[in-house]
Amino acid sequence: MEKKKAKKLYPYVIRYIVNASDEHIPDIQDGQILEFELRKKGQPLENGAYYYIKHNGEKMIRKIYVTDTGLMLVRANPKYSSDFYEFTNDREKQIVILEKLNLHPNFSKKDEK
Repeated sequence: MEKKKAKKLYPYVIRYIVNASDEHIPDIQDGQILEFELRKKGQPLENGAYYYIKHNGEKMIRKIYVTDTGLMLVRANPKYSSDFYEFTNDREKQIVILEKLNLHPNFSKKDEK
């Protein structure tokens, strides 16, 4: 008898930022609720969306813009520079897209009583 995989009803994980740095202000605030959308392998990136990524062994949140030759990794706060990632076949240098973020700007952990 073939086992069927249980279908996930909610492809989201709700988390909140406890100690947000200021690199994403005003888009992401300290204590803000974030919805992490689990991505399917091969799912295309949404231009201008926030993603939770892993690059050079470090996990981070970045707004991503797709170009013909790579990805622009952007922080919302203009006092921080953006980084350009050039597409490569070198697995050591590749970016891993972990999850997409859905921001809820008016909903924060601090609002709960």
